[in-house]
Amino acid sequence: MATLAPSQQDLAKFFGHTDPCAQVSDIGEEDIRLIPFSVEILDKIFEYSYYLDNPLKKYVNRTANFANLSQVNSVFYFLSLKYRYRYCKFIRSNMFYRFLLTLMADGDPIDPRDGLGQLVYTLDFQEFTSVGLGRSGEMMSEIQDLTERTILQCLKLTPNLQQFLSSESIESDVSTDVVDYLFNSLPKLECLDFCGSSGLKFATCFENLQSVAPNYTLERLSFHDCTDLGPGVFRKIIPNLHGLKRLDLTHTRVSARDLSHCLNADCRLTHLSLSKCSNIGATHELISLLINHQAINHEGLVWLNLQNEYSVAILKAATITYLLQNLNCYNLKYLNLNDYNEVSQSHLDIIVRKFPHLESLSLSHLQRGSDLSLLKHLQGLKYIDLSSYMFSKGDLDNLLNSAPESLQAAEVALQMSENLPDVFTVNGKVWRCHNASGQSRRLWVHRVESYDDAQLYDNFYDNKVFFNIATGEKYDGEFKKPLFLKYASRKVNCSKLLVNEPDEDIFPNMMCERGFYRYYSLHK
Repeated sequence: MATLAPSQQDLAKFFGHTDPCAQVSDIGEEDIRLIPFSVEILDKIFEYSYYLDNPLKKYVNRTANFANLSQVNSVFYFLSLKYRYRYCKFIRSNMFYRFLLTLMADGDPIDPRDGLGQLVYTLDFQEFTSVGLGRSGEMMSEIQDLTERTILQCLKLTPNLQQFLSSESIESDVSTDVVDYLFNSLPKLECLDFCGSSGLKFATCFENLQSVAPNYTLERLSFHDCTDLGPGVFRKIIPNLHGLKRLDLTHTRVSARDLSHCLNADCRLTHLSLSKCSNIGATHELISLLINHQAINHEGLVWLNLQNEYSVAILKAATITYLLQNLNCYNLKYLNLNDYNEVSQSHLDIIVRKFPHLESLSLSHLQRGSDLSLLKHLQGLKYIDLSSYMFSKGDLDNLLNSAPESLQAAEVALQMSENLPDVFTVNGKVWRCHNASGQSRRLWVHRVESYDDAQLYDNFYDNKVFFNIATGEKYDGEFKKPLFLKYASRKVNCSKLLVNEPDEDIFPNMMCERGFYRYYSLHK
């Protein structure tokens, strides 16, 4: 009977080694004979195990399965390496340094990149912090575990890197050399996020960047809340990004005029955020950018955030009407026009007519007296933000009675938390107030199946630990995940799951936005 067991040559080819004995010489022939499948089939088994989401866990630890799988035999061990190093996240500096030492120890003396580092696809610093360790800023500067030097060294050992997810916690450890390497020396990099990073040193790193080579692989770029980057930085970087699909420039100093000239004509953006950009420029420049630039005004755009934050809104009633009438983004699923006082029923009528596929709509300052029954025409609407429109239980009842059956959640004024019960009923449907256990500056009401069901959402934020008396196994207790939050996010999700699933459909999850990213998305 023929066998499909993988040979050492199969495994070497699978890992991309030219020398079959480079990494798999420890695999014994006895181990290979015990494996009845080809390496491709085994890889599919590992992939399924890696991406399997356990509904009984609040936060899925995807390395737990491999602690067992890797111990079966040497073949399983080497196959598990591909996934154990695929997504690397760091919470403390010592974790990063141990990881770096492992890559350095495993690297080839001739070509250090030919080792475990080539299996690394993601470096994730979303949750990285030193807060709570009892260390001063001076002490942290003396600890050399995570510095601009060690970050650069790590990048040089990970030639296949696809995602680099930075945060404000490492802003002082980003140097010009690191930025240059990210943009010019990683040919497979697809996602780059600097969320929340600011400060003079961080801004200087980008200003000193000499040039960015033409790049066709980088698809997702976020400078969300990078308030100190000068306009010249965007003029230097963005023109060379030919394959850009997601761009988050929230709360930056970018101008519409610069973006009109530097946004590459080859791009076809699917996600764009120009929220809270104080230097965006004149109204006609912004309108011209949104309507006339072929990278923006096309059927592929599905996510658009134009939220205003300032007392003088750049978009008045007439310009909002003109913008909505001339946007050709018929497949738009997310639209945020928060904090524009002149948004009225006439605009709601255009939105309902032009964008029938909307799932998330934010019109916080919609003028009172507008006919909310128009929302019933949006059959796929899951979420609506009318937070400055909703001031009483009567207003909320009117909204929930006027909403389509598909509506899962609505954002209301935070002050209403004092008057609303935690769980209430409207027209036979049960709704629950959600404030992330007081962690958020925002208040949502969302549909639940019953009063008992509502308690399970509270348990999601509860840190209690339960144990099975019979087995001694630790578990999280009963809970439900607040999945509606994926429609409430105000940050472009620039992280990627590295599997063929829509990124927004797996929220909340250990491979999407957490830590600082969650704060900027939902709680700021």
